[in-house]
Amino acid sequence: VKLTNLKLLRLNSANLYGEIPAKVLAALPKLTELSFQRNTLSGEVPSKISVLTNLQVLKLADNELSGSLSFITKLGELHELKLDDNKFTGSLPTGLSKLTKLLKFSLEDNLLTGGIPQEISALKNIQSFNLGENQIDGPIPSEIGTLTNLMSLKLFGNMLSGPIPQFLTKLRNLNEIILSRNQFVGSVPPFFSTLIMLTKLLLSDNKLVGAV
Repeated sequence: VKLTNLKLLRLNSANLYGEIPAKVLAALPKLTELSFQRNTLSGEVPSKISVLTNLQVLKLADNELSGSLSFITKLGELHELKLDDNKFTGSLPTGLSKLTKLLKFSLEDNLLTGGIPQEISALKNIQSFNLGENQIDGPIPSEIGTLTNLMSLKLFGNMLSGPIPQFLTKLRNLNEIILSRNQFVGSVPPFFSTLIMLTKLLLSDNKLVGAV
């Protein structure tokens, strides 16, 4: 049976195992949502996923997938990307700049390294950005200060360093900032009081000093 017109495929908590079959992806060119969450899928995401040029939602969280994230740069229609709780490695691809329609981006609890690339500035529509529980290092890049639609910024459990940057005050829609368990230095910035939408601020387990 050919399902070439299939637009939504959800197989969450379905006891799936092994690798994602490339032939299946190649046969579903009209998919707009692909969700295989909470299974035990392993191996790399096949390059054939690039044929899913209409894909808007990709959810592969809670599996054992590995390899690099280069495949996501070929999915320019993505609105939501959720790859939490896997074993992806390497750095964030500079090709993120192609994902201009992204609203939600979540890669929590993987094995990612390197810094946050400057190309993140292209994600003008992004509302939620989560890189928690990885091995991301370096400072928070100033380009994040241009993402004025951002409501949630989660960078906890990494190796980010430097002072907490003042350009975060440009993000007037932020309602949560979670930067705990990093290596930020300096004092707790007073400028957080200007973010009137903020309901959650977590800065614990850093190297911050001084008065609150």
